This record gives sequence, C-alpha cells and structure tokens, in this order.
Amino acid sequence: MFKTARLELRRFPLYWWVPVLLACCVLFARYTYPMAIEGRTVQDRRAIYPESREERQELERLLEETMVFDPYQGSMVTTGINYNEYEDCYTFTDERLADISPGGELYEEGSELYLKVKLYTAVDNTLFEYGDELALSKFYLEKSMIDASAPFFISWVLPALFFARNFSRRMAGAAVSRGVDRGAYFRGKLLVYLLIAAVVSAADLVVCAATMERIGGAEVAKLSQGYILRCFATRFLLDILCFCVPVGICVLFRRYILATIVTVAVSMFLLRQRDTIGVLYIGAFYCDGLWQPELETGGVLALLRQLILPVISVVGGYMLFRRVTLK
Repeated sequence: MFKTARLELRRFPLYWWVPVLLACCVLFARYTYPMAIEGRTVQDRRAIYPESREERQELERLLEETMVFDPYQGSMVTTGINYNEYEDCYTFTDERLADISPGGELYEEGSELYLKVKLYTAVDNTLFEYGDELALSKFYLEKSMIDASAPFFISWVLPALFFARNFSRRMAGAAVSRGVDRGAYFRGKLLVYLLIAAVVSAADLVVCAATMERIGGAEVAKLSQGYILRCFATRFLLDILCFCVPVGICVLFRRYILATIVTVAVSMFLLRQRDTIGVLYIGAFYCDGLWQPELETGGVLALLRQLILPVISVVGGYMLFRRVTLK
C-alpha cells in the first residue's frame, strides 16, 4: 500500500489538474462565502414550531387563508404568516399575531396557537433563543460551515480524474500485471486521493476563515476558540466524506468522462431527495445540532449517518476493483 502511495506521490507533478482544481476551489470559495454571511441583521421574530400533525394542518390553513394575489408578481403571496423551511416553523408579524388572538379577525375566541407563539432572535431565516447576544456570531460560523459549495462541486471531478483516469490509460492494469497486489494498489491510491482531498478542503477552509475574519471578525471573536476549532474540524471531516462518495462510481464505470457524468447525475438526484437517502448524502451539513456550542446528540447521530454512503462507496469500490477485468 505505502509503496503504491510513494509511487503516486512521485508521479504527483504530472497531475496538472490538481493545482487547477485548487485554484478553482479558492476562487469559487472567495465568491460564495461572502454571499453566505454578508449584510445580515439581527431581528426579533415570533414563531411557532408545530408539535403535532393537527397544529401543522391548522398553520397551513392559516397560511393559505391569509394569502393574497399580487398583480405585479402575477401569483399569490403571503401576508404576515410565512413558512420557514430552514427551521421548519411558521413566523408571524405583529398584525397576524393579533388576528389569531382573542378578539382577532381570524378567531372570535382566539386560537390555541396564540399561546404557542414564542419570541426568537432571528438572523436571516435562522432562529436563536430570544436575547442571545451571540446570535450573529453563531450565524456567521454556522452559515460558513454549511456552505461547502466549492469542495462539493470539485468532488464531482476529482475522483474521476484520479481513479477512472487510471483505467482509461491502463495504468492500473499495468501495475497489476507487474505483480502489485490489487488490494494494496487500491489502498495506496485511496491514501493519496484522501491527501489531495484534504488539501482541497484545507484550502477552502482557509478562504472561509479569511472571509469570516474580514466580514465578521469582531463577532466571531466572541466565540470560544475550542468551539470554532471543533466546527472547522467537523467540516473538514464532512468534506473528506463527501469526496469519498463517488469513489465506487469511478471504479464501476472506469472512464473518467462517463464517471464524471454519472457522478454529477447521482449527486443531483441525491440533492433533490428529501427522504432518508437525501439526508445521508449531505444531511449533516445542515444539522443545527452539529454546529452548536454544546454538541448535541442529534449532531452526533447526523455525523454517524454521514459515514454510511462513503463507507459503502469505498468498500464497494475496493471489492469491485479486486474482481474487475483490467486491460
């Protein structure tokens, strides 16, 4: 394994696409991170988190009942009640809150939902406990951590260039014909691949840290260093796992153009899924419990779930490589 890894590292200067991908990652990250956190303000917002199916149905009915037609947009728009998809809650303006209170326009005797409305500190669509002085600081950190656009898109290209390209150029077949054990060859390639993935993720996170320092440095500095480092380490691990998901696809299709196309198609399919398989793909990135000062049980479970697809892909790729016919 290590012999193959050393050979790959010696051949590393021939991988012209590595610095190209790094440059693309840095430039893309330099553009996306400011969009995630720049120009945000802290507001007070009233919201209800539905606790039952009946409450959700009642809130949906209220949402539809208060919608009006906007002739400028040519469609129905909400007026005072909104569904926050990111937080899975419903927010109310003061006017609409009065409408569901006793004596309001929507209920003669008031709605039980009125008693469930709580006041939160909101930054954009992210809600925090009311009066949380670190709300903006946590927002900057969390939004930066979940914005994995650059390494995510590069994970569509890098595995195909690194693994499938070997099959196209018959490099893997030549190594095996010289007596190199297939398992050792795959493990050595995987080790070097993970090193490259780690460099890409590190470059992206350096841009992330620089952006937070430039835009929200005073706010982020209020958070403890241990909390910040834990979030960066978690995000680094998630990036590596994201890079591992296409490995099995590259071994299965063995042509880097075809492998790239299939990787993009599978990734887009998973992104559109709202059920379990979609959550397994990048669900941990968007798990609030993973980015809180105190690591919650839900965050740990999300991190463990994030291991499933990469492990299946890498193990499946390894088993397939040991049996596939090499030219």
